[in-house]
Amino acid sequence: MHHSAANEPPYQSNPISQLSQLTIQIQSTALDLSNYECFIGSENIGFIMEGAEQMMFALQSVLGGPNPEGRLGERETRHEFRNKLAVIKGFGDLIRMDLPQNHAAFLSLQRLSERCTRFSAVLDGFAATGLVQTYRMAG
Repeated sequence: MHHSAANEPPYQSNPISQLSQLTIQIQSTALDLSNYECFIGSENIGFIMEGAEQMMFALQSVLGGPNPEGRLGERETRHEFRNKLAVIKGFGDLIRMDLPQNHAAFLSLQRLSERCTRFSAVLDGFAATGLVQTYRMAG
């Protein structure tokens, strides 16, 4: 199952919806990589899939608790997500270096990397919002 940027739904304007959508897309792309096991290796796919699953559980935990926006603005929470993103993106980028650019697995790994980068950018928005709110409260 391949998704191209053209047939993906547009990102929601709500940052929490964006994170949810990106997490689902990251997990879906990770699952798609099993189609390329002979090129990527089951152990590498396992690391990426485990990271994607951990991201899903972490996001569900944050969203299921009180004040999800506040939690996403916390440095520790963002750090936990960044660690998971680093595993997913890092393994994907390393694997991609050994594949030709026109290989379907390369394109899936590139999409995975882009989604991780986008997740991180949306997450940064919570930090910026949190800083503004903290400053306003203090002032």
